[in-house]
Amino acid sequence: MFLYDLDTAGLAGAEPTGHAGCSPWSPEVLPGDSPSADMLAGIEDGLYIKSLLGFGQSNIDNGDFSCNVALGFRIRHGELVGRVKNTMIAGNLYECLRRGVCLSSDRDPILRLPHAVLQGIVAHGAPGQAG
Repeated sequence: MFLYDLDTAGLAGAEPTGHAGCSPWSPEVLPGDSPSADMLAGIEDGLYIKSLLGFGQSNIDNGDFSCNVALGFRIRHGELVGRVKNTMIAGNLYECLRRGVCLSSDRDPILRLPHAVLQGIVAHGAPGQAG
């Protein structure tokens, strides 16, 4: 059967099948135990990343990634202190997962996925760009 989101169904004159982007699957990640606010409060220095640019262009087969932060915020002492610009992150996804991932009990309202805390990701950015 063909998979139709609203756009492709309209173009084909068919009924939508409820698939986003015509993908046959949608990931379901079970939530963790802690609220995202508590997880944020426990981060001394880090980044809160809402979206990335170019993640799919990385070498995902071996886990290596390097991509730009499209929308991200600096975390200092458990609080968001400003937006970051001209920032890139890099690392190895398999190594990050080996270190452990903490998932929040609440979900992002748009992505419908829990928030995640990962360690071992390197951030490169222009000095003084937060805020």
